[in-house]
Amino acid sequence: MSFVLYYPDKATATTTVTLPSPDRGNPLQQIRGQASARSRGGKIYVYDKGVNRYEASYDFADLTDAQKTALEAFFASQADGMINEFQVDDHLGIAYDARFLQSELEWSNTGEQVPGGTAPEWAVSFRIELAAV
Repeated sequence: MSFVLYYPDKATATTTVTLPSPDRGNPLQQIRGQASARSRGGKIYVYDKGVNRYEASYDFADLTDAQKTALEAFFASQADGMINEFQVDDHLGIAYDARFLQSELEWSNTGEQVPGGTAPEWAVSFRIELAAV
C-alpha cells in the first residue's frame, strides 16, 4: 500500500501526493485535552477540555526527488504548514482528516541511489493530528 495525501479532501482533491508506505513502528498517541496547575498550598487543579486528540508520527525513506518536491509543495501551499486540514489514506488504507503538527519538514539525503534509478534517496519524518481514530 501507499500513503496518499489529498487536498482539500479525497472527493474533491485538487492536489494529491503519493508516497511509499512509511517505515514500520509509527506511533499513534491519544492525548487527553487537559491542563493542570498546582496552587501555592500544593493542591493540583486539572481543567478537562473533554476532548481527545490523536497524533501519529510517520517516517519515510527512499523518496525520490519528485516525491520530495511534491511533498514540499503540498506542505507549503496546500497544507500551509500547520494551518489547513487535508485528508490522508494511510498505508493500511484507512482514511483520516489530518493536519501537520510542525512548521517545517526536515530532510535527510542518504547519499544512496534509488534502486533502478539515478536520483538520490531522501528521508523525512513528520507528525500529523488525526481528527478521529
